[in-house]
Amino acid sequence: MAIALAKSCLEGDLAVVQTLIDAGVNLEIRDDDGDTPLLIATMKGHVGIVRALVKAKADCSVVRANGASPLLIAAMYGNVDLTRLLINANKSMVDVPDGNDVSPLTLAATFGHNKCVGLLVEGGADVNGKRRSSDAWTPLIAAALKDHAEIVKLLVRAKADLSLADEAGQTALMAACINGHLDSIKALVEAGADISAVDNNDDPVLILAVQRKQSAVVSYLLEEGCSPNACRADGCTALYIAAQSGCSEIVKLLLDRGADTTIPDADGKLPSEIAKANGHKKCAALLDRTRQTERAETSLVAAAADGNQAIVRDLLGSGADPNRPNDQGRTPLIAAAIGSHSDVVELLLSRGATIDLGGSDGRTSLMGTRRSSETSLDPGPTPTGLMIKGARPSSPPPSGATRTLSSCSSVGERRSTSAEVTGAPPSWKPVSTAARVLWRCSSSEGQTASWQTLAAAPRCTMPSREGTPALASCFGPGATLTPARPMAAPLSTSPRKRGETRSSRC
Repeated sequence: MAIALAKSCLEGDLAVVQTLIDAGVNLEIRDDDGDTPLLIATMKGHVGIVRALVKAKADCSVVRANGASPLLIAAMYGNVDLTRLLINANKSMVDVPDGNDVSPLTLAATFGHNKCVGLLVEGGADVNGKRRSSDAWTPLIAAALKDHAEIVKLLVRAKADLSLADEAGQTALMAACINGHLDSIKALVEAGADISAVDNNDDPVLILAVQRKQSAVVSYLLEEGCSPNACRADGCTALYIAAQSGCSEIVKLLLDRGADTTIPDADGKLPSEIAKANGHKKCAALLDRTRQTERAETSLVAAAADGNQAIVRDLLGSGADPNRPNDQGRTPLIAAAIGSHSDVVELLLSRGATIDLGGSDGRTSLMGTRRSSETSLDPGPTPTGLMIKGARPSSPPPSGATRTLSSCSSVGERRSTSAEVTGAPPSWKPVSTAARVLWRCSSSEGQTASWQTLAAAPRCTMPSREGTPALASCFGPGATLTPARPMAAPLSTSPRKRGETRSSRC
């Protein structure tokens, strides 16, 4: 009878199985392979027979010689009905692994059985359960490795730990990046996976993707904020690795994101040199072209600072970026403004220079004209001109407001002369308070004497800047103003004292 039961379970003959059950046959007897009738019926996917055996109290905790339980077998094969039936029959089996320490949930995740994964999670399976040997995968790592993005999302919703790693120190995100599984990568990153994490070799996520030539993954990681200058533990940058392997697509992606072409390997070789040494002509050409552009952009700042309009025009024509700063963080427009080179300023603006783009010290082109005033009597490009071309304005003063302007002729000395101004004169324009704007004042002869700082002040008087006379404005608290053109009337008609320079009086 036992042989007949095993044969009927194998062939799916429910009527015979039920007859034998009713006759009291031993349900736990094993065949030559060591399998019970329940194991045989589960492997064959005979739901009706399994249901009959479970109802007859067959042992659901039995395992095959390889350690696989009926539930694990059902989950591995993606049999939803059997998985549900066996979970309900014995929930204690949801986390019982096979002989290789693989849990039912990890197997279901590996093979992409979404519904079985959902049933196991609902049944209380450990979403962070690890294998205790071999690669130590979690269900999430297994799903990401195989690019089962929907299962990744399901496990994330079930509070799977995104930071858990396998024995190589690689997280689910790393597993997905290595294999180019973009859908899973996006699901993990959106869930908060750490794109800056490193594995046991101290290799960051971007490096792992570059090493496997996963260009789409590299592009996505760069968009998400990975540094284009990410390094391997041996100091080789992502750009160097891509150049070494001849992956021109990744080389271009990294260059477009500003990767540094001058970082060498431990032997002093540059990315361009290793590309040439390995015969990767396209990579070498991209790198050489970028280095030439970088040199041109560095030269552009220098030419702008010198006021050399011809060289600036040539460099812009060769592709130099008008907004790229030099190593000190200074943009060409800032350099030209500091040097009071109005023709170069106009040229850069016409070629797309961004007027409010600051350098590494926070200085903008509008601020640059202030620095020029401290060393030169040449007014250069007016702040108003810069403002008209796009510098961010603040709100104008309230209509009808009465404010007082006062000036000083030397540090710490306040002049008694002042002017009452009703409202905002048409010659005044509002300018952002973030920029310390400049005021161009005229001498009694009508010649431009100097540039002075016009700073925001809640009252009509304020201390002078150190070493430089200041003109204070009181057009409302926090307001900063600059004239649209030089004042027609001088601020002071008193004769210049002996030894007094033009820059010491207004």
